[in-house]
Amino acid sequence: MGLGLLLLRGKGLLFGLMLSPLIVPLIVLAISYYLFFVKLRLIGSEFAIAAAYAAMGVPFVLVVVSGALQHFDPELENAARTLGAGPIRTLWRVTLPQLASAIGAGAIFAFVTAFDEAVVILFVSGSDAITLPRKLWDSVRYDIDPTLAVAGTVLIAVSVGLFTAAELIDAARKRRRRRVIGAGHLTNETAEGITGKDIP
Repeated sequence: MGLGLLLLRGKGLLFGLMLSPLIVPLIVLAISYYLFFVKLRLIGSEFAIAAAYAAMGVPFVLVVVSGALQHFDPELENAARTLGAGPIRTLWRVTLPQLASAIGAGAIFAFVTAFDEAVVILFVSGSDAITLPRKLWDSVRYDIDPTLAVAGTVLIAVSVGLFTAAELIDAARKRRRRRVIGAGHLTNETAEGITGKDIP
């Protein structure tokens, strides 16, 4: 968000660096993370796993949110501050509601990326930490149990549920918009009828 809202010098370079995980092969990222966390003795720690997931998810969030920021009207923030709202109140009441859908979409992309990523986790998680992608990988290679089928079913159910929820929310939003537009037309027609009526 700060990249789009602030006029930073070198913003393009910083933006490109944050998008670099999208163009670097996963095996290169995995080896880089491994060498970095080995020096810090963090292989297998929750911090290393979370940092690796965050590094892979940030580019997706950045792309989606930056696209939404290109259509964001800064005059809305200026109007809120003119009416007495402070920076924090403006952020929560004006900025974030306008970007909520983009942030949610970016979070879904980041979650799906982390949910499906096994290569990086095999390098970062060590022998002790077990994540779902690591468990699925081990299940395919070593075990014969229903874990993989159950996980696949859950993934399909979650995907269908998210898609259905998105469609319902979009349909409700369109109905609300049509009602607001219809109410506006009725108000305008009523006002025109009153002003156009002959007054004795």
